[in-house]
Amino acid sequence: MVIQAIKQIPSLLRKVSSAAKKGYAYFVNTAWPSIKAAVGAISDLVTAWEIWNYFN
Repeated sequence: MVIQAIKQIPSLLRKVSSAAKKGYAYFVNTAWPSIKAAVGAISDLVTAWEIWNYFN
């Protein structure tokens, strides 16, 4: 029983690795562009506010 469990570890690790790769790819393709755009917009707003305050 223990030997069979040990033999199944590489298969389990491959499945976990595959799931992690799929999850990362999904995140990069769906969520990351939105996060990047939001952070860029906030950065632009902060920069514009700083420039406005500098001249006023």
